[in-house]
Amino acid sequence: MTLRPTYFLYMFELPHGLNPAGAMSKLRESVRNYFETRGLEYGIGALGGDFRCYGHVQRSGGVTTEEDRKALATWVLEQNLRGIAKFSDLIQLEADDQIQLDQPLSWVFPLESI
Repeated sequence: MTLRPTYFLYMFELPHGLNPAGAMSKLRESVRNYFETRGLEYGIGALGGDFRCYGHVQRSGGVTTEEDRKALATWVLEQNLRGIAKFSDLIQLEADDQIQLDQPLSWVFPLESI
């Protein structure tokens, strides 16, 4: 029996007035760079404007692990931001290989480094 690939969801919310102007744009670019330099496949949602950055993550040609999820959480905590980070548990892809976006609420913590 072959295991189906897994992914996890993430969401970063930066309430207005708590971060410098342009913080979300910088975060989105940094998130893309983070994923690309680590060989991760990803999606970034376009809704949410300057308040929300969200999407999914999975390892290219490998197994997405809890360590991948923890590494992203550690990375975002090191950014100079205030807001909320949300993650889902690891999710197994369905037979149709469709990512199912939902509210990632299994691991929620504050970003308070400013």
